Amino acid sequence: MSGLPPLIIRDSIIEEAARFRRHPAFAQAVRVNAEQLLSIAEGHPLLNKLVTEEARWLVGGLILFFHFGRDPGDPASGATLAKLQAHASMLKLASPGRVSALVALMRLGGHVVQKTLPADRRIKHLEPTEKMMGYVKPWFAAHLEPIRLLDPASDFRDLMQRDSGFLGRFYRDVGERFLAGERVLDATPDIRLFMGRDAGYMILLRIWLADPDGAIPPRGRVCVPYEEVARPFGVSRAHVRKMMDAAAARGFVKLHTEAGRGIEVLDPLVELFNESLSLQLANIVHSARVAAHGALANGGTK
Repeated sequence: MSGLPPLIIRDSIIEEAARFRRHPAFAQAVRVNAEQLLSIAEGHPLLNKLVTEEARWLVGGLILFFHFGRDPGDPASGATLAKLQAHASMLKLASPGRVSALVALMRLGGHVVQKTLPADRRIKHLEPTEKMMGYVKPWFAAHLEPIRLLDPASDFRDLMQRDSGFLGRFYRDVGERFLAGERVLDATPDIRLFMGRDAGYMILLRIWLADPDGAIPPRGRVCVPYEEVARPFGVSRAHVRKMMDAAAARGFVKLHTEAGRGIEVLDPLVELFNESLSLQLANIVHSARVAAHGALANGGTK
């Protein structure tokens, strides 16, 4: 396997992300995205262990990519543990041992199953279950609604429900581009201060919704008690405190009081958050358009 491809974000995605940030409904789109993602994650500790830290949800994304991109005529295609380990090492996401442990946890939780091929019992495919797709679909919907607010012509919500092949085509396109170098998170690496920690991005979203007057992003000091925000995600108060201390050291927030009762979001974090989210949305809408075009090319929906 070749090494990590260089980062390449196509101009059309960068330009669309900039248009999203300038859109008058951007704050509303941020709110909708945050509220829907939090509604999926809060109160589900096991789910948070699987998907709310970058390396883990990327491994899950690779499972979906390899599964939906599987060639029925090629037994070697599809998702296997060895393939996941090789790609995670190439992408510098996780060690083979960590990938193995994560897959074991996903199997234990009923999110993936391992199936042995009758034609070659040495090959064991990992396949997403209905339980896993039951989380994937709401996650996807949590991004489609903000996209619709920012570009009404790009409304894929009904198509996702009607076309059983839509998500497969989406994950094939986004996965191919990711492995070719279109890694939008690498364009805003500082966001990993949050995304690289258990439930870190979810906690950031909770802060983003903490303004008592509903301002997006929050203005002035907001109260986000560490213990209260940690509990729904199955992490500790100390875990949240360490993350916020690190954010303060980087100049992203100002901590006025202890235990999260006085957090002020600073401009560098606002700029980082807006750029990262807008790039993610632009990246998603690109692959959603490819998936929608596939439906038309195949003569309509299924």
